[in-house]
Amino acid sequence: EAGSVRWSGEFAHPGVYEIRRGEKLSELIGRAGGITHHAYPLGAVFLRDRIKEEKKQYYEKAAFELQNGLVMAMTRMRAGASSGDAGAAPMVANLVSQIRSIDPVGRMVIEADPTVLQVRPEMDVLVEPGDTIHLPRRPSTILVMGEVQNPGAVQFQSGKKASEYIAAVGGMTQMANEDRVFAILPNGSAEPLKLSSWNFQPTLLPPGSTIYVSRDNLPTTSVDVLQISLQVIKDLALAAASLSVISK
Repeated sequence: EAGSVRWSGEFAHPGVYEIRRGEKLSELIGRAGGITHHAYPLGAVFLRDRIKEEKKQYYEKAAFELQNGLVMAMTRMRAGASSGDAGAAPMVANLVSQIRSIDPVGRMVIEADPTVLQVRPEMDVLVEPGDTIHLPRRPSTILVMGEVQNPGAVQFQSGKKASEYIAAVGGMTQMANEDRVFAILPNGSAEPLKLSSWNFQPTLLPPGSTIYVSRDNLPTTSVDVLQISLQVIKDLALAAASLSVISK
């Protein structure tokens, strides 16, 4: 559909553009004069209203399923069954509350590098009315969050491993689970990290990434709380990152 989109950040001519039906991202980048030499396409923040609404529906469904899982766990406890869910009940209830209150950012993982789009046209997304994209400058830090001694940003160094960034903030806390460490990449995608010494091919993170260390005492219910928690964590981190780059 026809409408307008907003381009900001490291474009030659950022601003509001009217789009034509069927117009692609690369065409809009061309109309904006291309990107500057300071641009960091990997960290492009692409927001879409439709994605935001879909995430709201996902969170509502996740909250409903978690709440049902909590009720089932409480029922088993009343029946005298041995369960480890008793101590997890307040945590799950708090997570349900947080899920229902979160306002997703509606970020979509895209490829924003014009040179890549030229050779891989299948990655060139169609733009929609209301889309916004912010193209930041190349960052110089890695953010370390979760169960670490001193959460915060660490200066990026080429070739530095995730375990070294975690060590730079004082290492993990006693509540950390070394098997549940995740990387949230600048483009919005997420992947698990392996920190074991036998891992001879560690993941090397690009600047602007976030390392998240999960807690060890995750509850056991009929719902995969880890999966839901990671999505919430990812969206909160992306919301913070989006606000950070846009404000700058």
